[in-house]
Amino acid sequence: MPQQITSSVENNFTKGFITESTGLNFPENAATDTDNCEYTLIGDVDRRLGIDLEANAVISLPVDRTNKAISTYKWNNVGGMV
Repeated sequence: MPQQITSSVENNFTKGFITESTGLNFPENAATDTDNCEYTLIGDVDRRLGIDLEANAVISLPVDRTNKAISTYKWNNVGGMV
């Protein structure tokens, strides 16, 4: 059987998550978008673990919002993207 040519994509993400760069000067081995990830010095990407409550933690009850003013704000990045 003849060999087939295959392509392989390798990402090591040793530069981590870069937010202040453009498509023209974006560094190699960097990530463009991540959620709940941790980067190691050798380029491994691991999921961030959940948060454990302390033994004496008190969980607060829902806030009563009746007759209260609520203000919200949506932050867009510098380029105006969400």
